[in-house]
Amino acid sequence: QLYGKDSRMMFYRGSAIFGVNGLYSEFQRFGGLPPYKHTLTDIIHILEDQFIEWSLMMKRLSINVETLALYGSVLDVNWSPVKINPLGTLEMRGTDMNRFETLVAISVAMKSAIRSTHRDYEVVGSDVAIKDPFRTEGDVVYIPPYSYLINVIQLESALYGMDSPIVRKYCSNFLNFCSKVLPSNRRKFLLPLKKIIDKKRTLSDEIILKARRMG
Repeated sequence: QLYGKDSRMMFYRGSAIFGVNGLYSEFQRFGGLPPYKHTLTDIIHILEDQFIEWSLMMKRLSINVETLALYGSVLDVNWSPVKINPLGTLEMRGTDMNRFETLVAISVAMKSAIRSTHRDYEVVGSDVAIKDPFRTEGDVVYIPPYSYLINVIQLESALYGMDSPIVRKYCSNFLNFCSKVLPSNRRKFLLPLKKIIDKKRTLSDEIILKARRMG
């Protein structure tokens, strides 16, 4: 059955928001879209609490200490869409099925956004960013409140993809922000993403269209 443009997201993350029973329905802390983290202290506390909770669950399942010890890092017990992994990199875990050119474009966009917000901008969650995400004023960039991101944008993305004006606006504004902070000779790498937004068609759309043609 076709549950949405990104059925995989719905059944993997398993949030009640999607109305389906997924892999991480009962374990949102480990597989759902994580909340914004504002400081290094926030990140450390969340990771420590997560590891403690995971360890207790393993013990309740009578998993022995040797098996538990295979996870040598507290960073190895997180399967959410965005995570810090033991290699010391930020891992984006939602792009596996895309073409290589799209992966490169996303990598360039994310790297430019992270570098820029680390050096030049303060990131602030605000209601003004619901209608105008990634709006900049001086050295501040506004992003939608987390509650809106997880309950509205995430759901619209899973169900409708680029057919959703909300998702399209969010992606378009993000791409404009990345283009603004990128050196001019690197903006060409963002073209595959611009093409997706302009045509309102992702790889999911192409797969669904082919499936329909095949009956």
